[in-house]
Amino acid sequence: MNGRTSFDGRPRDSDLDNVSPGSEKPDGFLLRLLGGHFSLRVTFWVVGLGVGVFQALVVTPVVPDPAGGWPVVMTVLISLVFHALVWIAIWNAAGRYEGRRAWGVLARVVVALWAVSVVMFAGFVLGLNVMFWGW
Repeated sequence: MNGRTSFDGRPRDSDLDNVSPGSEKPDGFLLRLLGGHFSLRVTFWVVGLGVGVFQALVVTPVVPDPAGGWPVVMTVLISLVFHALVWIAIWNAAGRYEGRRAWGVLARVVVALWAVSVVMFAGFVLGLNVMFWGW
């Protein structure tokens, strides 16, 4: 197996180019990312893991006092926006994935479960702030 084929012998998708022949890539990094024009591998592991590390290093230390007022609420809301962008990017990259269909389906299942868990966490933190501060 050389570096250009997958385990089943089909050509691998390029890491930074997930565009079918004849289609055009949009201009701009964010539009390409959200449109699924990066490979599923890069979108899931690099961008998805990057948001996870951001969450662990920046957002989680702010939340130990879940009823911490506006700084916590704003941090959680900004985190939700970042997560939503990553979920859209992974979902679209999974839809464009040309390898084994199971990987695209699995990526979408993970995104759905990930979204439910993050939204539940955000709801918990925001709910505590409503109860504590009476908003």
